[in-house]
Amino acid sequence: MGNNKEKAITKMSMRLREENAPAIVEIKLVDDEFSSYMERKIQDDSYRFSVLADFVKRKEQGEILSIEDEACRYFKSSERYIHMYLNILEKGIPQLRVMVEKGKVSVAFASRITGLSVKKQRAIVTQIKKCNRIVDANRFIASYMKNEKGKKYAETKKEYPLLKNNQDFFPVFCNSAEALLNNATILKEAEKAAIINLCKNLIEKYKE
Repeated sequence: MGNNKEKAITKMSMRLREENAPAIVEIKLVDDEFSSYMERKIQDDSYRFSVLADFVKRKEQGEILSIEDEACRYFKSSERYIHMYLNILEKGIPQLRVMVEKGKVSVAFASRITGLSVKKQRAIVTQIKKCNRIVDANRFIASYMKNEKGKKYAETKKEYPLLKNNQDFFPVFCNSAEALLNNATILKEAEKAAIINLCKNLIEKYKE
């Protein structure tokens, strides 16, 4: 199929779906070749990223209100799935997107590492390239993220002394309390002492 025809039918399909045209109308306006072509095209990750990038641009220009709504309607996918693609598109390094497009790693697992630093994402992509199967790449990411979670918790314990004797109970509460003590300037000494005692009492009560 020629590039001009491909561009024309892609544009036509997007416009029809944006206007919520009934499926029967879309089918009547295009031939069988187009219908089968678009069904395959929509399943292609490279095409999905391209369409989402266009939606992002149109959102910035004020042409559409919601990228998620437009994408869910166009791809007939859930908002959760669309968010995975957007995470990779907007927060992932370019090489990560390439790995998804080549089928080296699933969208769900690739999306999980987009919150990591560029350096860590690059290290993960290097390992993904060495995997022979997509399941191996997914397992590597799952293991990596589990280790990252463990490291983050260990660092939290070092940063906040109140957690030293409290490995399993009230980490969020103690974390927040410690942050408040370190940053609050309006608390009186008696109020600070009360917060510290509360944390200590909770730890003593539930540490066993």
